[in-house]
Amino acid sequence: MGQRAEELARQFERVHDEFLTAIEPMSPEQWAAATHEEGWTAGAAAHHAAIAAEPLSGFIRAAAAGEPLPPITPEQLNEINRQHAEAFANVSKDEVVAEVKKNVPPTAALIRSLSDEQLDRQAQTPFAGPMTTEQIINNVLIGHVQQHLASVQGAG
Repeated sequence: MGQRAEELARQFERVHDEFLTAIEPMSPEQWAAATHEEGWTAGAAAHHAAIAAEPLSGFIRAAAAGEPLPPITPEQLNEINRQHAEAFANVSKDEVVAEVKKNVPPTAALIRSLSDEQLDRQAQTPFAGPMTTEQIINNVLIGHVQQHLASVQGAG
């Protein structure tokens, strides 16, 4: 583990701490309100952000190993997200908190395990073109939570 990997892992953990701090006091009305960006319930958007670390870890592992990232089209992603929003429209806050607590430690450990060489490896991402592993962690993994957190906080 290097200093860069440690700092990325800490950023990842911090954004999830902020996420939990923001969602835990939400009222049932806020939790059920529609987000402006996605049009999902705040709960569904929060759940989406809470579970994203697991599949995105696969992208990070592949990029770090110099392997191709899983292919996915924007249409496929939109359909997956639509189905998720529908299935988790009424998810409880407790379930979302449990997902965060389950997914953050192994993902942070993965990030911490990366060498500077692995962080610098570049991969072709399905939507954003070539990115280094570090950019995937910053822009996709951490940025994803930040984006949905802002949306959840603005619901209603």
